[in-house]
Amino acid sequence: MNVILTGPAQKDINALAPLVKKRVQKELVNIASGNARLEKLAEPPPRWKVRVGEYRIVLTLDASRATATILKVKHRREVYR
Repeated sequence: MNVILTGPAQKDINALAPLVKKRVQKELVNIASGNARLEKLAEPPPRWKVRVGEYRIVLTLDASRATATILKVKHRREVYR
């Protein structure tokens, strides 16, 4: 699966502490290989989340193109606002 980072998601990743950034990048590799533990969010449109410690990766999936678009990467208290 291809992983596409949006501009805001790349900005979020760049602002992370080095240790957290490394864990997020490892999880992005898991998303690309299909080994991530995705959880569906209740809000429309269909979005998914992946937990990385106290941070969340919010993404959309497009099965027809086999792509995951990363929308944002934020601390859990900020991500759903």
